[in-house]
Amino acid sequence: MDNTLSQDEVDALLQAIKSGQVVGEEDKVRQEADEVKVVSYNFRKPHLISSDQLRGFQMLHESFAKTLQSSLLANLKTPLDVKPVAIDNLTYGEFVLSLLSPTFMAVLSTTPNMGDLVIEMNLAVILGMVDILLGGDGGSVHEARELTAIEQSIAGAIMDHVLAELKSAWSGTVDFSFKVQSIESNPEYVQITTTESSILSATFDLRMGETTGTMNICYPFDMIQPILGRVTARMSGRREKTANTGTDREEMLLAVGGVPLKLRAEIGRSLLFASELGNLKLGDVVCLDKRIEDPVDVLMGDQVCFKGELGQSRGKVAVRLSRRFSETGNGGSAPVPKK
Repeated sequence: MDNTLSQDEVDALLQAIKSGQVVGEEDKVRQEADEVKVVSYNFRKPHLISSDQLRGFQMLHESFAKTLQSSLLANLKTPLDVKPVAIDNLTYGEFVLSLLSPTFMAVLSTTPNMGDLVIEMNLAVILGMVDILLGGDGGSVHEARELTAIEQSIAGAIMDHVLAELKSAWSGTVDFSFKVQSIESNPEYVQITTTESSILSATFDLRMGETTGTMNICYPFDMIQPILGRVTARMSGRREKTANTGTDREEMLLAVGGVPLKLRAEIGRSLLFASELGNLKLGDVVCLDKRIEDPVDVLMGDQVCFKGELGQSRGKVAVRLSRRFSETGNGGSAPVPKK
């Protein structure tokens, strides 16, 4: 059979291609390429951690932020907020470039030895804490400078609290302990891994009065890769436990255990007019709305927590707690168990 096209057939085919009635081979290839979904991928910065592992890592550091806030509040006696901001997967070179200079940077070793990591804290925050421990209010504006030897020693005591809470946060996953190897002010002088190596960075927002700053924890990926599976397993177990039993009371008590609380006893109240108040003088007696044998309200802030009885202990006025107060519909309360 003769497959040769006549001149009329060739002209008709060319005319059909020009009019779009027939699709050429190049057009077919172009159409197929348009249908393929292309996803960009950076081979220099691969995603080495799954979403479940990243979530577990984030939950661990959220727990760390809560306990660290309680610990610093108890030691500094100053309102302080520690809030987790982000967990980032980036290279060590990018992490160093994101830091201010000078800064407060502690290089940590681990036991058992799984590698080194870094904790960085803005100078404004660390100098504010040092100022409070030296008797100041922490609100002074501090110039960007390296810490003196005395300030580094005091900052080391603050870092001890940070490391203790970090160890506690990791304790359910790996029995880590951390030790400060060195303190640096220039991030470029710290080289715990190569510039192109992947790291996980946990960033926290610190607020202490008018002083604000950030804290960063840098984990080389080679260090935490072997234990990421444990992190995910631990957090999965915690979510299951929370779903079955509700709020974990022990963890809540641990988180707030170091927070100082003030209790006050209120023996009664009296309502006076301004004219009566102005006429008061020494020796006058003001009658209260309670009798001497009535129970005393024991309050935490503005909340009544206990009912108590007035008494004396070692020469001082004292209150014996008799019942827990409960704002129920019948005003009921439960007795305090005797020890």
